[in-house]
Amino acid sequence: MFNSQGAKATMSDMLLRWQRDPDEEGADPFAGLEAALTAATQ
Repeated sequence: MFNSQGAKATMSDMLLRWQRDPDEEGADPFAGLEAALTAATQ
Protein backbone atom coordinates (compact mmCIF):
# COMPACT_ATOMS: atom_id res chain seq x y z
CA MET A 1 0.00 0.00 0.00
CA PHE A 2 1.45 3.31 -1.05
CA ASN A 3 0.49 6.66 0.42
CA SER A 4 0.96 9.69 -1.81
CA GLN A 5 -0.71 13.00 -1.00
CA GLY A 6 -3.10 11.18 1.30
CA ALA A 7 -4.35 8.79 -1.40
CA LYS A 8 -4.08 5.06 -0.88
CA ALA A 9 -3.57 2.81 -3.88
CA THR A 10 -2.38 -0.75 -4.18
CA MET A 11 0.17 -1.83 -6.75
CA SER A 12 -2.49 -3.72 -8.72
CA ASP A 13 -4.49 -0.48 -9.04
CA MET A 14 -1.48 1.39 -10.40
CA LEU A 15 -0.32 -1.20 -12.92
CA LEU A 16 -1.51 -1.08 -16.50
CA ARG A 17 -4.01 -3.75 -17.32
CA TRP A 18 -3.62 -5.30 -20.74
CA GLN A 19 -6.52 -7.70 -20.29
CA ARG A 20 -10.10 -6.84 -19.51
CA ASP A 21 -11.85 -7.97 -16.39
CA PRO A 22 -14.09 -10.98 -17.00
CA ASP A 23 -17.23 -8.99 -16.18
CA GLU A 24 -16.42 -6.41 -18.88
CA GLU A 25 -16.16 -8.91 -21.74
CA GLY A 26 -19.73 -8.40 -22.96
CA ALA A 27 -19.66 -4.61 -22.82
CA ASP A 28 -19.03 -2.74 -26.06
CA PRO A 29 -16.97 0.37 -25.25
CA PHE A 30 -18.06 2.10 -28.48
CA ALA A 31 -21.79 1.36 -28.27
CA GLY A 32 -22.61 4.78 -26.81
CA LEU A 33 -20.47 6.61 -29.36
CA GLU A 34 -22.02 4.68 -32.23
CA ALA A 35 -25.53 5.45 -30.99
CA ALA A 36 -24.72 9.15 -30.64
CA LEU A 37 -23.24 9.39 -34.13
CA THR A 38 -26.20 7.52 -35.62
CA ALA A 39 -28.65 9.86 -33.91
CA ALA A 40 -26.69 12.92 -35.06
CA THR A 41 -26.73 11.87 -38.71
CA GLN A 42 -30.48 11.25 -38.84
